[in-house]
Amino acid sequence: MMSLLFYQFKLGWRSLKQAPLVTGLTLLVLSLGASLLAVNLILLHIMYADPIPEKSEQLFHVSLNTWQSEDPFNEPFHLLTYQDASQILNSAIPDQGMISYRASVYTKNSDSNSDKMHAASVRAFSGDFFAMTMAPFQWGSGWDIHLESQSTPEHVVISDRLNQLLFNGENSLGKSLTIENKSFTIIGILKPWHLKPKFYHVNDGQTYAPTEDIYLPLETALNNDFMPSSMTISLDYWSKMSETRNSNVYFLQSWVQLNDLSQKQAFQDYLDTYSAHLKEQGKHPLSINNQLNDVKAWMAINQVVDSNIQAFTLATFLFLVVCLFNATSLLLVKQTKAQFETSLRRALGVSRRQLYIESVTESFLIGSIAGIIAIFLSYLFLIVASKLLPRMAHIIEYDPSSFFISFCVTLSSSLLIAFYPVYSTYRHSIALQIK
Repeated sequence: MMSLLFYQFKLGWRSLKQAPLVTGLTLLVLSLGASLLAVNLILLHIMYADPIPEKSEQLFHVSLNTWQSEDPFNEPFHLLTYQDASQILNSAIPDQGMISYRASVYTKNSDSNSDKMHAASVRAFSGDFFAMTMAPFQWGSGWDIHLESQSTPEHVVISDRLNQLLFNGENSLGKSLTIENKSFTIIGILKPWHLKPKFYHVNDGQTYAPTEDIYLPLETALNNDFMPSSMTISLDYWSKMSETRNSNVYFLQSWVQLNDLSQKQAFQDYLDTYSAHLKEQGKHPLSINNQLNDVKAWMAINQVVDSNIQAFTLATFLFLVVCLFNATSLLLVKQTKAQFETSLRRALGVSRRQLYIESVTESFLIGSIAGIIAIFLSYLFLIVASKLLPRMAHIIEYDPSSFFISFCVTLSSSLLIAFYPVYSTYRHSIALQIK
């Protein structure tokens, strides 16, 4: 059996060498079309990926309809005031909950002799952020801070990236980090953590941004006046972050964990009751319309999948179809030139079935070689994609599934295009072929 298979591959390889120009063009057309499609499929896979499959159906983004104007900015609004967020976080209905906002700061290793400060992103939060997002710790641990007390410790958790930058990747637990000229103690260091996408903040261009560098308590961020670096809308005048506690400033996002439908309905009723109570007090004029959207629904609402990538994927698929037509034409020319030899072989007793097997084997060889070429082309195209899409550069990676997609698309395309040339060549009788 193995000797017969080896013989078939030997015949296929000999056939490819007999027409090197046609073979080369076929390989180029197939690998180019398949690799372009494979790269776009990889990008779509990243965009459609479930960032937290273990609990994506239990985590819900909270949007409240408590905008204090008859002309709502958005209905319901995805941002919350401190008062509204506090009401959500203090509810006992969800298993877990969190509120947070993003800030930008400058930081350095407190023990460093250098005065150079490094730009860093901050996630200021209260609640169960680490547990809800399943943040992976390398050293130390986080904490769960709620709003019962505004006196919070000066503790921080840092990312692996910042730990590499400031502490050369060493265990920096207990060391000091200077943030905006104030010292903080490091109690946790995360492992490399890439959410695809960053579901807890898919607005403000943060969808594919890296997870933050520094994590600290919300109250600490407010007390130290760490200003938001994402959308903030205010109906009141304020100058310091501490003033947002009692002002109509919309800057916080909230997520809760609800494990079943009854729990979700109970929390929905809680939100509606709270909103109705505010309406009765004349604090907002809008209808009661609060929403709970799980991870996938929230990503769909915010159009996480780039429509340009979708359109380009369709274009590359059509391009592959054109490539297949061209490759089919090339193979048909090759089969036509070899028709006299094929006719003689049939006259000498080679069966049509045997010729079919040889042609399929030849197509398999073409597809395999083109697949290997497509793997390298896909790698190059992904590098180009990371340059053209810098916001996604840190999550575009050439993993084994990328190799598999490129190779399979090319191989299946090769076997597909072989059908018509083979059928067209071998469908006639021996006598007609010889004539």
